[in-house]
Amino acid sequence: MIAACGDLTEPRVTEGTQTEGSTPMGETSPVESRATIVHVNHRDRVATLRNGHTFEENEFLIATDREGEQTGILKALPHRPVGLRIVEILEGSPNINDAISSASTSEANRLAEIYPDAEE
Repeated sequence: MIAACGDLTEPRVTEGTQTEGSTPMGETSPVESRATIVHVNHRDRVATLRNGHTFEENEFLIATDREGEQTGILKALPHRPVGLRIVEILEGSPNINDAISSASTSEANRLAEIYPDAEE
């Protein structure tokens, strides 16, 4: 959910509970293009990503908080034709607004040994 708040001289755009910035009156904030978490279900171990369409199915992903600390390891579930991207939480406790990036090749290889796909 995106909401505007503030007085007439300094509108602020917020996402979740984090302030994303402020702009002078009459200007708009640029939309963030990096992938971020917009919903987390720790019970079912899944999260929903905004801008996660660039990740491949079964790709290992790393969640980091605003300080750059790793909060979780995720795995991209199959693409859906519309809507936001769903990922499986493999390790950690990622939170809303955490940034998502692809795991390095060496990290992805290590994770593939730990989390092999089920045989059909």
